[in-house]
Amino acid sequence: MDSLLITGANGFVGQAIIQELGTLEPENLPSEIVLVTRKGLNVDLPLSLREITCVVSQDLTKPWNIPYQSSHVIN
Repeated sequence: MDSLLITGANGFVGQAIIQELGTLEPENLPSEIVLVTRKGLNVDLPLSLREITCVVSQDLTKPWNIPYQSSHVIN
């Protein structure tokens, strides 16, 4: 997988996905992870994901304006 965009990164499901990704070996991770949250930029990240992850603050009830292209989306 090239890149992954996860919406709702601060929510229950988003945090569960992030924690699960943190248990994977580096060769099984996407090259880039983009987390979308509307509660600000404070997301609890495992150490193994910090270098490949960026966090975007966005209200997804409005048209999306996310400056990244992702090959996969978990919404």
